[in-house]
Amino acid sequence: MSQFSQASTIPYELSQDHLFREELLEVDRLYFHEVLCPEGGASEIEFSQSDSENDSSHESNSVNDESDDDECNTETVHCESFDHDLEPTEEDLRQRKKTDDFFTQTCKCKKLYGKPCSQVVDDDKMTLLDEYESHVESARHQREQYRMQCDDSKVTYSENITVEGAVSCSLDATVHYSWDFAQQVHIPHHSQQVGPLYFKTARRCEVFGVCCEGSEKQVFYLGDEGVAPGKGANTVVSYLHHYLENYGLGEEHAQFHFDNCQGQNKNNAVLGYAVWRTLTGGHKTIQYSLMLAGHTKFSCDWHFGVWKNRWRHMDAETVEEVASTVAMSSRNGHNIPHIVDGNSKPVLFYDWSTFCKGMFKPLKNISKYHSFEVSSNEPGVVRVRKFVDAPEEKINILKTCQVDICVMPEQIFGEGINAERQWYLHDVIRDFCRSDHAKNTTCPLPLVAKEGYSKAKKQKLK
Repeated sequence: MSQFSQASTIPYELSQDHLFREELLEVDRLYFHEVLCPEGGASEIEFSQSDSENDSSHESNSVNDESDDDECNTETVHCESFDHDLEPTEEDLRQRKKTDDFFTQTCKCKKLYGKPCSQVVDDDKMTLLDEYESHVESARHQREQYRMQCDDSKVTYSENITVEGAVSCSLDATVHYSWDFAQQVHIPHHSQQVGPLYFKTARRCEVFGVCCEGSEKQVFYLGDEGVAPGKGANTVVSYLHHYLENYGLGEEHAQFHFDNCQGQNKNNAVLGYAVWRTLTGGHKTIQYSLMLAGHTKFSCDWHFGVWKNRWRHMDAETVEEVASTVAMSSRNGHNIPHIVDGNSKPVLFYDWSTFCKGMFKPLKNISKYHSFEVSSNEPGVVRVRKFVDAPEEKINILKTCQVDICVMPEQIFGEGINAERQWYLHDVIRDFCRSDHAKNTTCPLPLVAKEGYSKAKKQKLK
């Protein structure tokens, strides 16, 4: 047998087969001739023993002489191409790339340490482990603070006579709130989903929730497509301002929890709004606490889950019907719907970002802090902490000493639904609405002529 084939494990029965050994030897000849010596004429392969001699020697020798038999059965391969290193073929390069990709995607050393796995030492691993343990400990402290504040708020609510929409600072107590966005829903929606509608883009309905942990009630702000100016800071602060003015309990001290999203919550507009409320008499103290990334489940998600459980088994073809599903999802009235552009207490959106820039200085490195507290006793001063158990820092962000309480930010409006989207809803989605009222409300006939719209679109593309 050949030197390279004998290195592999071959069953004893096959090794006694003369035809099998002859075929295996022929494979080795082709391999040495075509792969190891691709130039052809310069190679010479010499085999010192024949197959018959190998068979007879293997049968006659005992087990103790197997090592001698291996030495006499080795082939001598002479090839000039062995004098220099073989260059890798394209297949070798592909296999090497697959191996590198495998280690890159599985071990994650390059992503975690910034260097390959072979260069990672134990000190790097211990450093990462310490950072992980510190993160888990901080998340535990944040969660304990959240639970403690919620429990205190429930006790306060049970011991005091509260009225929703009360005058600011009329209740000498501390109340806890939280807010978050839910995943938007589409209308028309049917519990027995129509097959083709699954692949269409129906009319969107935005959902934003503000929860009062003391009363265990949450207001669902349901915004039709194009009504709200996006999901940025202006929209969040406008929802919060509307809630405190119409559903707040009039407390002197407020505590808020929300997630760590910088575009919506963790920004200077939301922080400036808290300072503005303490300066204008809305609250005496306001505390913001942010949930750590990856640990953001709280009361709002519980209310959203109760509603979504009901939503899966109900039909809704208009925003009003979506509001009905919210109201029916809770037997005790814990979920309260509020249509953004409805007839009762419509939500007005303001440009809070520009408004706060004129009065407050931006807080540098705001993303590294997870706790903010402002007070009317220290106008414009923000007490910040990186974590709940971290040391406190005081930063003054107030530009002007006087703030006019009668001045409100400039009102802004949503972009609405453009002509292309209107015609899509009318031509594609309208047929999925079962009632004429839903067809005329959710997918009405656009006021823009379709021919004129098509020409305008073609000119725009040109």
